[in-house]
Amino acid sequence: MSAALLGINIRAVLGWDNGLALTPPMGWCSWNNFHRNFNESLFYRIADAMAGNGLLGAGYEYVNVDGGWWEGSDTGHVVRNASGFPTWNAAKYPRGIPALVAHIHSKGLKYGHYTDAGKAACNGDKPMSEGFEYRDAALFAEWGADMLKVDACADAEDHPTIVARWRAAIENVSRPILFSNCHNGCETDAKHRGGGPAGSSGGGDDPASFPDWLPADQCSADANMWRSSKDIQPTWPNMLYNLDSLKGRGRFARPGAWNDPDFLECHIGEFELPWPQTTAATTTAAAAAAAAAAAAAFNASLAMNRAHFAMWSITSSPLILGFDMPAPPPIMALVSNEAAIGVNQRYAPDGGSAGDFVRVLAPAAAGAGGGAGGGGGGGAAYPSWPWPSLVPCVAGAKEQAWSLGDRFNGSICEKEGGGEGGCFNIQQCRNDLILDHGASAHTAHGGGDGGGGCGNNMEFDLSAADGTLRSRLANKARDRACVGPGGAEAQFSPEQLRVGACEAGAVWAYDSGSGRLSHTSSGGATTCVTSNAKPAPAPTPPPAAAAIELWAKPLPGSTAAVAVLNRGSTAAVAALSFTLAEVPGLPRGATACTATDVWTGAARAVGPIVSVSPAGSAAKSAEFLVLSDCTAS
Repeated sequence: MSAALLGINIRAVLGWDNGLALTPPMGWCSWNNFHRNFNESLFYRIADAMAGNGLLGAGYEYVNVDGGWWEGSDTGHVVRNASGFPTWNAAKYPRGIPALVAHIHSKGLKYGHYTDAGKAACNGDKPMSEGFEYRDAALFAEWGADMLKVDACADAEDHPTIVARWRAAIENVSRPILFSNCHNGCETDAKHRGGGPAGSSGGGDDPASFPDWLPADQCSADANMWRSSKDIQPTWPNMLYNLDSLKGRGRFARPGAWNDPDFLECHIGEFELPWPQTTAATTTAAAAAAAAAAAAAFNASLAMNRAHFAMWSITSSPLILGFDMPAPPPIMALVSNEAAIGVNQRYAPDGGSAGDFVRVLAPAAAGAGGGAGGGGGGGAAYPSWPWPSLVPCVAGAKEQAWSLGDRFNGSICEKEGGGEGGCFNIQQCRNDLILDHGASAHTAHGGGDGGGGCGNNMEFDLSAADGTLRSRLANKARDRACVGPGGAEAQFSPEQLRVGACEAGAVWAYDSGSGRLSHTSSGGATTCVTSNAKPAPAPTPPPAAAAIELWAKPLPGSTAAVAVLNRGSTAAVAALSFTLAEVPGLPRGATACTATDVWTGAARAVGPIVSVSPAGSAAKSAEFLVLSDCTAS
């Protein structure tokens, strides 16, 4: 009987057989840490570091650029030559992209490039690649690209058409190029797929709706990896949110085609490991207490980083780093861990899954903080954040001094000692402006956690032509919205700044000397922007048991990996366990196995009931085990 009569899409079953990404891709990308704020020296430095610090030997082979490489970056215009080919940014790449790619290749590494499938880039620069696919793909191949990430901002066509055309364009070039599909039709979360659970009118972020948004055939048929959720942010709740987009998707991934919940945030933002560790003598009680607090912070941060890496490993997700180098030795040891990488890179053809969620071991109680979180939705109440508002102008007031564009392109940040004041952001990508302190000095952009900001793409333009102050890049719903007083709809006060419709005749102005940012209403009243401390928080509910989940991945040779993930900020309050029978990939009827801890290498005999260790019950952590040498009854 023919495949057509059976209703089988052969391309979807087999994936794109271009001989690439036979294991989940591994490498490094500039976006999570540097965004569009880079020049070629960063990539020369990272390539040299990866070739010498053991990462290349561990399997990390791609060095990827993201948005902002083109001439005209952040001007609204992508410079294309007379033949229609895009040109690189001469200020960022004085030696040219081909020279950089040659250097990357000389180190035994591969080069990953970036473009957008739409008419404009995510920051509004245009024209991007829509209508230029074949010539752009040919140019990137000529430069020596080994991977191409194709984003989906300002796309006007249906995603199957876009993805199929890019596949054809990549197949038409002179060198093999791994195709990374970013947002073109394969997200599970409701935000990107146009609504909430099936049958709803849209808008929700309920993880229970994720099975309704599993990928269409073109995801595995026409790309080597595809984004399953929105852009990740460097916070614990947001990491969980993107992880949730993989639930039920393990069966779609296979050699040559992998789910991609976005790149790793290890040692970035909330995951930044406190380093160096405190080594001062503890001769006083206060010093001893400070040292103990520092050690606890270090251990908690290391546990979070391990959990993040474990979950990406057990789901066969691409392992694309983003932290700057050199990095602290514990971070380098973590991302180079041979056992963890081995779990990520191995695939059992008869296992039925490349890693997936199994079940909840302990449900979340109200207020436990074990939900998906991370970036809006769900109708949750806003947490407390500082916010900007309009007040009468007072000469020389410190709180009214702002910097525009100093921290990163498009930033509006408080001028404070050390340059660590809060920056304008939009709370939960909705309307209210907040001052986001979540970014580290080198991360530049903040937000994304709980009720925090709108993430990496939150920038603002003050127009010299008409005096409007507009948001850009947050998302399509808030792009180019005007900033102004919130009035009765503002969260904290009528003077709080919000984004929305433009007020006719209102004008913004900025004095770079004093740092004053002022607003003149259509009625002629001038006020200045000040910062407000966050209001008193609501009473905190008592701690409760957070959701603890079991994830598993079949491995070759009747072995398997398991991860017990504690999603919340409290440790488990009861003993937890799972059975060998519920772990896919183990021999049928397995009654005993050897469980080896991925991080420590410690082994213990388990089964048929496996007790979760205290490490697996700790807050914001994951116990990561490989089960092998099993016997069956």
